[in-house]
Amino acid sequence: MKITSKTEEAISVAQARSLIGSNSYINEIAVICSIIRSVLWTDSEAYYPIHTTRIVNRTIKFLLNPSSESGCREEVKQCIGKLKYAGDLADFSKGRWLPASLREVILDPDLKESLLVGGVPTNVFPNRIRNKIVHHKQFRRIATGLVDEIHGLPKISLNRWAQIPDDDLETWSNRIKSIKLEELTASIERRQFEIYNPSSQKHNVAQNFRWKQRFDGITGKYLCRDSTVTGIFYYIAELRGGAVIALSNSILRRYSSRIMYAEDFVHEKSVVAIAEIRKGQLTVKLSNLVPLGEHMIFDALGESEAKANDFIVWRFDIKYQNVIFDTLQRLKIKIER
Repeated sequence: MKITSKTEEAISVAQARSLIGSNSYINEIAVICSIIRSVLWTDSEAYYPIHTTRIVNRTIKFLLNPSSESGCREEVKQCIGKLKYAGDLADFSKGRWLPASLREVILDPDLKESLLVGGVPTNVFPNRIRNKIVHHKQFRRIATGLVDEIHGLPKISLNRWAQIPDDDLETWSNRIKSIKLEELTASIERRQFEIYNPSSQKHNVAQNFRWKQRFDGITGKYLCRDSTVTGIFYYIAELRGGAVIALSNSILRRYSSRIMYAEDFVHEKSVVAIAEIRKGQLTVKLSNLVPLGEHMIFDALGESEAKANDFIVWRFDIKYQNVIFDTLQRLKIKIER
């Protein structure tokens, strides 16, 4: 039989449907991530950690019409990282992986919809369940309790999955700013620090412009950063009369981003999100990146694109508006409609 372009397309669609069911839009990332889950599930037997190279090689064999060898390998590696980020893969030492345990992340009790998180491939489930799973990039969404028909799953909250602290933003930030500081040594004093100080800026100024290299006369504890040849590092710094006198150990980047939003709120300079609801879609326009945890929620539920003037536009189905607005409000972001 002669293989035509239409035949190849039909085979490709059939492969995608076998991996992601009939209820999902066919998306390249979703298909690759599904193949990775299947390869790891089969080869590891959910017990023996499998190396990245083996996963990549095996995944490429199952891809139809792959791009160049190097480009394809890089794409698969990126998808492995996306699955780790989503919580589907467990990372072991020396570049080895296992499927993460299956659990259900409750998006919103009123929606009765959840994220299916874990390394069990979609095509392992019976058809009556498989075809109701919605694949969205590296994420999977299900009706809450759907999988309980065959196996009871642990249920966790959306904020726990995204590692967002339960405390109010200001309370959490004050606790981080109270960590132990060490007096500066002579070598550290020579470094060029910047502090995050939104107090002199307008409400709509992007957070990037709130970092200051000059802080004459300022006293108190501030988030600060130091750019080096190996990257940017964040600290809690104590200032006295415009001089840095003590510094914490470096803090996680995801912490630094959250502290920035807390400082904006404390100084009454909260940034603004512009929201619009139209034709069943919620559009949110931001001039700043949200912290990693909030980005995980947005990424799992919507799509983003960068626009002119450094705006980031997120688009969601209208049914997720309560989840999105709650996520923004917990960061003390002002929502304008």
